[in-house]
Amino acid sequence: MADGESATNTVNESIQPVAPGGPTVVINDKIPEDKVNLRLLLVSGKRTDVMVSPSDTVDAVRKRAFEIWPREWAEEAPEAPANLRILYHGRILDNATTIEANKIPAGQTTVVHALIKAGVQLEGG
Repeated sequence: MADGESATNTVNESIQPVAPGGPTVVINDKIPEDKVNLRLLLVSGKRTDVMVSPSDTVDAVRKRAFEIWPREWAEEAPEAPANLRILYHGRILDNATTIEANKIPAGQTTVVHALIKAGVQLEGG
């Protein structure tokens, strides 16, 4: 990895930005042992990766996912991080818990489902 390059920018060669500027779909193919690669899967089948630390809270992951939401998914974008829910093994993860506490393993890619509560601003998570 080049100096100043973050792990979330490690993109599989087959994924190319559709247009210059703004985030695009990211697929991480090299996962450091101290990181967790979450592959966010939408109901539509679209997917993108977000690299996080095991100590990050689910709320921090929602905020990060909102920040890097692929521009190609504009029609499915949540209005705010609070409108995004993360599911793992069939249950909605509590926003205050950490990735590690939810038994999501470090050093590999784990698929989680991302649900969007459209048009509803949810309080506190």
